[in-house]
Amino acid sequence: MTDNKVNNRILLIAFLAALAESLPAPFYPRIFKDTFGIIDPAYTGAYLCILRLTFILSYPLWAWVSKKTDIFRLLCLTQLTAGMTSIYCGLTKDLTEFYACSILMVLFKSSYLLMYPYLISKSENKTSTVAKLGILVQLSMIVSAIASAFIIDKISIQYLFIIIGLFDFIQMAISLRLIGIKKSFQLQSHSESMAFDQIKLLWICMITFLFYLSSTLIRPFYTEFIIDRYAPVANYAWSAVLFIIPSLSALFLLPLAGRSTIIKNTTFICGVILIISIVLLLQAYVNSLISEIIFRSLYGISIFLIFVHLDISFFETTSGKDSAKAYSLMHITQNIAYMTAPLLAGFLVGRDGYTAPFEMASICAMLSLPVVLMLHFKYSKKHLTILDPKIS
Repeated sequence: MTDNKVNNRILLIAFLAALAESLPAPFYPRIFKDTFGIIDPAYTGAYLCILRLTFILSYPLWAWVSKKTDIFRLLCLTQLTAGMTSIYCGLTKDLTEFYACSILMVLFKSSYLLMYPYLISKSENKTSTVAKLGILVQLSMIVSAIASAFIIDKISIQYLFIIIGLFDFIQMAISLRLIGIKKSFQLQSHSESMAFDQIKLLWICMITFLFYLSSTLIRPFYTEFIIDRYAPVANYAWSAVLFIIPSLSALFLLPLAGRSTIIKNTTFICGVILIISIVLLLQAYVNSLISEIIFRSLYGISIFLIFVHLDISFFETTSGKDSAKAYSLMHITQNIAYMTAPLLAGFLVGRDGYTAPFEMASICAMLSLPVVLMLHFKYSKKHLTILDPKIS
């Protein structure tokens, strides 16, 4: 099997995994309301926090297990189990059973993250690969938001989890075709030189935490915010469209994302951070759907550029066999942000209303600005770093 076929199949698995993860994301408050009669926003936040905590604790386990066996053989087993637990989540009406199956589902789903360091570490053009992964994630969010709104309005909300389970089975079928492929790349990855600047990586993790926290804070209650702000004009279909506008905007940036000299320019990135901070506040306080669409578009373009910047920064700071170990730290950082965000969002909405997460997200984005500048002045003259615009 050629390298391109292998890469394309891995990218398809990544797309399906991201699609499955994104499918229920805009509508968790309604899932608890319609299925279990729970309307407390803090409850939704706590549920999402528990799932993220499971993600954090389980990925290092799969990273350790993957050293003992073929990565795709492992994925076949975890995807099969995740699929069965997902389907049970869609069938049960018991809250305790739903919680238990959700935790098991996430426990096994976390194994798909093994594909990212594996795919990027053997890629000759890391910038292009990171950009493709970013586009696939955005595309998955678009498809999932539209599909989930249709399913909720026309069928049943718990069918979301049954469909997620079907995606897991498709991923398993693809992984079956890839068993044994890893061995052909092991010698190459072990021969690569070690480039692991731990201090720099910690600073990158700090910026990553702030931006993942910022972007995730507004997600859990965004659809409820739109319906509350623009009722009766806006329904769940309208809110789903607004939810995916940032992802739609990001799809147009693949050519720009491949131009690493732009993505790596410190002045450019600082300007993007300022735009994100301002646009988050504008989203919270405009009273026009047209303005909301414009600001969501600007936000989507800006946050995509930041995420590509961070991913390139990470994978150029680490290489070879160390990339999987370092990615574990990056994964933990991202998921601490994912875990903190719904808890904080639930608390802020309960106390101050739906605009509060936007305000806190804007503050988090601004806090990253001095860290980016510090990282630039500390490393740009000493190391080949993504913050140096001369490095391509």
